Amino acid sequence: MRLFRLFLILVICASCKQTVVNKGDDTLSYNVESEEFTSSSCTTEDTIIVLKDIAKCDSQIGLEKDNNMLFMLYQKKVNLLTRIGKVGDAYFEQGKAMELLPKEDVRRLEYEAIGAYLQQDLNRYSQLLNKAINECKKEPYDAAMILNQATFYTLLGNDEASKAVMENYLKDNDDEAISYAYEDYPHFKKQVLEGRTTLIKLLQTED
Repeated sequence: MRLFRLFLILVICASCKQTVVNKGDDTLSYNVESEEFTSSSCTTEDTIIVLKDIAKCDSQIGLEKDNNMLFMLYQKKVNLLTRIGKVGDAYFEQGKAMELLPKEDVRRLEYEAIGAYLQQDLNRYSQLLNKAINECKKEPYDAAMILNQATFYTLLGNDEASKAVMENYLKDNDDEAISYAYEDYPHFKKQVLEGRTTLIKLLQTED
């Protein structure tokens, strides 16, 4: 199993499973397969269908008043945009979804951290990831939050803290993804850091 495939869109596809705006679990989404989300994998016919679906999403977004439904619609639109290789547009639309979340939501903090990294504001990047880590710590029995903590520590260059948080969780709990990441930490780290680099390059290219 490859826990972390190339993560092309940071928060972009993870929130498909997180349709409740006020619940911030399972935020990590650096693991998006590049093969699925590039324009080269779409035929002309596929692209036309996707564009029609995007237009339908836009119409629904314009009419929707419920924040939870809006969040779901933005996630759908983001996924459609990534399918046709519109990474920059997807990132922008994901920002609209993140604005629907509480400021302390881990997903929003993670998204804003990548924005800071993109702007080379490393102090803010570090502050936001540390805030996200503190939020994750509020749910010590949530495997997704543990994996998020480990990822954020890795992004901050704190390998020992990353491994420690996974090791402590595995003392009393069993989770395949966390076990995999802990047992093969060098691979975990490589995928996380390469994913960040790939995402930033993609967004800079589209600028």
